[in-house]
Amino acid sequence: MESETPSNSKPKTFDQSNLKHVETEEKNPLPTEATIIEELKPEILPDPDVLTPEEEAELLAKD
Repeated sequence: MESETPSNSKPKTFDQSNLKHVETEEKNPLPTEATIIEELKPEILPDPDVLTPEEEAELLAKD
């Protein structure tokens, strides 16, 4: 009686001429450095003319 578990032995014959050539396409490429930098930028940049409360307190403490 034959076992139903697959054998780990190599096939005795294999004809590579029956194989088809395929072009591989990377579907999920890694982001470029420029893409990473662009994604790290905030969507809304702070107004340089307006001080945050922390910056205002720091300036008042220096005086």
